[in-house]
Amino acid sequence: MHRALVIRDILRLIFEYLAPEIDIEELFGPILIHYRGLSFLPNTRSSLRNVALVCRSFKDPALDLLWWAMDDLGPLFSLLGHEEVTRKRLSTKLIRHPLLDSEIATFFSYARRIRLCFFKGSSGSASANRTRILPSLKYLLCLGSHPELHFLMSPCLVGFHAFACEYPKDEPGPIDVWTFVRLLPQKASGFRYLRLECPVTNNCLQAIARMPNLRLLDIGNSRNEGLAIDASFLKALSFVSNLSKLHFQGRGVFLPANVPLGTQFQFENLTDMCITCTDPIEDLTAAGGILKLFHLAKFPNLQKLHLHYPGEVTALEIALWHDFFESLVQATTRALSSFSIEGRSRSASTPVTLGMVSSIFKLSLKYFDEVDFFGPITMSDCKFFFETLIQLATGLPCLRELHILLDCREIPPSEDVPILAHPLSSFSMTNSSRAPTDPFLLAVCLDRLFPFVDTWYLPVECEDNRLGVGWAQVNKLLHVFQSTRSDQKVRESIPQQSVHRPS
Repeated sequence: MHRALVIRDILRLIFEYLAPEIDIEELFGPILIHYRGLSFLPNTRSSLRNVALVCRSFKDPALDLLWWAMDDLGPLFSLLGHEEVTRKRLSTKLIRHPLLDSEIATFFSYARRIRLCFFKGSSGSASANRTRILPSLKYLLCLGSHPELHFLMSPCLVGFHAFACEYPKDEPGPIDVWTFVRLLPQKASGFRYLRLECPVTNNCLQAIARMPNLRLLDIGNSRNEGLAIDASFLKALSFVSNLSKLHFQGRGVFLPANVPLGTQFQFENLTDMCITCTDPIEDLTAAGGILKLFHLAKFPNLQKLHLHYPGEVTALEIALWHDFFESLVQATTRALSSFSIEGRSRSASTPVTLGMVSSIFKLSLKYFDEVDFFGPITMSDCKFFFETLIQLATGLPCLRELHILLDCREIPPSEDVPILAHPLSSFSMTNSSRAPTDPFLLAVCLDRLFPFVDTWYLPVECEDNRLGVGWAQVNKLLHVFQSTRSDQKVRESIPQQSVHRPS
């Protein structure tokens, strides 16, 4: 065997090809109850187990990878001497004798190898007379709130993702998760990733504000009724220099009215922010809270912003949203390239239109998406429709993706449509967009405005399309126009002398 293969680090690099890559960011992305990221473990373990049996030099590096990620701690506790008792089809491992030093040493020689644990419930850890049973654990995914969670605290922990929306009726909430979060600042100084899909207390927020190395914070649960996302908490977060992702979801108070005068703060490195308001409490306006945030804070490097507003916009709130977009322009820079806003339902009586918030066109967006928030852009009002789309084309020259609602029942003459050269590459309409009465005219109008679109996402056939003229025809015509334009470019590139002309 080559001498290089005696070096453990080199062997580990080689054996890593047998194990699939784990994207740490993805560990804190999908809803945990639907997470299938560790489904590869059975096949991976089989390969690494075979490698570990090849020779003594291969054993430790292969075992390091074999035990790196665990979704069941049962195999770890099986290393201790025990007897198995089965009662009513339930198998229980019992330890009836004092543990030998050799057994404890073997147990922790394997426990130290575990860096990622997906904990789904009791695995026997409650029987361990230790405050830490996984001393090298870095990433902990926890499905539910369990007392055994406290045995999994580690000074090496950098990420914690908990889903605990259900808990005993006699408890006010996921108490064990709350206690775990409150201990993180003093027990894991290098902690960086936190996602909580569960109710969160104000004591948890105070603990989060004391995590200086936090990079990702995601608090997502609609039952956070008494949660106070206030100015003091946000100001504390602004001092976390590495924070790049910030996601909030809840019913609680968001920036209440009693914000101290002169409060200003800046999120220097925040690039991704999502605020989802659900079922706002009466007498509190979610729009006002969001507006205050962009009045008080600056986001010089924010690249992606998503907002979810809980209900229909009232006549009184239209002015608030106008001020919000003005504040958004002031609080961000040209780094903001992606903006999406989502509502629960459109207000037929007092819709917010793009024309009312024209300051949005001052942003350097490449991606713009709105779902059930703005009122429809209607072609029945030729002047308003084309003023708005021309604003989109001229005001957002970097825009590459556009998702919008159109009412295409009445279409103006094509000669009223300006010919533009906007670089938009993806154009999509919601399925609630009204079907056109004249597919050819609609295709001509869209092609004149956005000639370089690569992908058209048009609605499926709907009830308004009873005469057989609809979106499928519009889609075909748009592709014909693009093909014709491409053919013409090819013709123009052919040298004239090479063209055969009949005598």
